[in-house]
Amino acid sequence: MDRGDLTGAIIDGDRRLLAVLRDVTERKRREQELRDERAFVDSVIDGLPDLLYTFDREGNVLRWNDRVPEATGYRAEEIGEMDPLEFFPEDEHPRIAAAIAAVIHERERLTVESRVRREAERRSPTSSRARRSPTRAERSSA
Repeated sequence: MDRGDLTGAIIDGDRRLLAVLRDVTERKRREQELRDERAFVDSVIDGLPDLLYTFDREGNVLRWNDRVPEATGYRAEEIGEMDPLEFFPEDEHPRIAAAIAAVIHERERLTVESRVRREAERRSPTSSRARRSPTRAERSSA
């Protein structure tokens, strides 16, 4: 953690110790605010009774709530490596893929009824709502 520098220096012919200190109070306060905000968001997401997961344009699952492993039977390590389509039975992949594409590329909000594919190949009926979230770049340019 960089809080300053301590260097030997020669000043007016004398060997001196030169210290440069940085006040990190504001940075530490902001870091704590971010940790608090993250804890709040995590508690809201994990408190949802429905399954919630997010993924990027490449199909990498980024985040999910506690209901996803409970409802699907997959472990967190498996979920993090899954393609979003793997949550659905194969016969529904074309329809779900089209819905995902509409959300990503056309910024549509939609609801899709489907079955969730469980780890043990059991299926549970679900209704999914999808909405594209803006990227960081899109949020910062707005």
